[in-house]
Amino acid sequence: MTADSPTSAGSSGERKLVALVFADLSGFTALASSLDPEEVYAFVQPGLAAMERIVEEHGGSVPHVMGDGFMAVFGVPTAHEDDAERAVRAAVAVRDHARALNRDRPGLRFPDVHAGVNSGEVMVTPSREPGGFSVLGDTVNVAARLADLARAGVVLVAEQTKRRTEHAIRFGPGRPYRAKGKPKPVIAFEAIEVRSALPAGRATPMISGGFVNRVVEIETLERALGDAVRERRSNVLVVTAEPGGATAGRPGRRAAPATRPDAWTQAAAGHRRTAPGAGSRRRGRGGDAGGAGRGRGPGP
Repeated sequence: MTADSPTSAGSSGERKLVALVFADLSGFTALASSLDPEEVYAFVQPGLAAMERIVEEHGGSVPHVMGDGFMAVFGVPTAHEDDAERAVRAAVAVRDHARALNRDRPGLRFPDVHAGVNSGEVMVTPSREPGGFSVLGDTVNVAARLADLARAGVVLVAEQTKRRTEHAIRFGPGRPYRAKGKPKPVIAFEAIEVRSALPAGRATPMISGGFVNRVVEIETLERALGDAVRERRSNVLVVTAEPGGATAGRPGRRAAPATRPDAWTQAAAGHRRTAPGAGSRRRGRGGDAGGAGRGRGPGP
């Protein structure tokens, strides 16, 4: 459920940064042994299908499905800057959905979900699986091992993924877990709940807040956008700067107004663009690297 062979990955694979969720139904084996196969399918399949929809609503895809669970990938085929957060939010939502199915349910209970979440680099390879691709790498293995180690109703999140998402998710204390095939313990944290009901598809403020102290640069970008829309000609914008220069939250600093994402989105349908970055102003080859350089492309 994790990958094709290393040979195919080396010949046609591509390295990508992704987040993964492995989710399984606790006690599925006992459930399956107590019912007819058709009854098991009729009982479990609607719940699993709803969980897959939850993943997709959070921007993920489900390339692999087993009888009692699935692997979800965030970052393939569509990448987002907050894929790690999307993955943890989706895992918590899937866990909560399983719990909700048992509210006021008489008789047979729907199995609780246990899940593992990890993020990092993987090799993505073409596959004959329904999803069209497979993923390979230690990032995948750790996510799968965490799902195996999680108790019923628990979502375990790897340490590096927890650090990327703790602004949005409340976690329990971390602890080391002995994972099969790993020489050292894996540090993981239980995801307790989301801190805010941020809609799926909307980036978090911590990750994509407004530029800080970049009024001149923002105005340059705004003028470039206006020129592109008015003249119906594409522009390429290049912004260079040293990383880590943003100073959000420091006293005395004024946040520059964010560019108009709706306008950029509308213009993107007919105009090619390179999204700007922000950082400290410095001199570089060709002049002041703190501003935006513009090259005019051919008309449509």
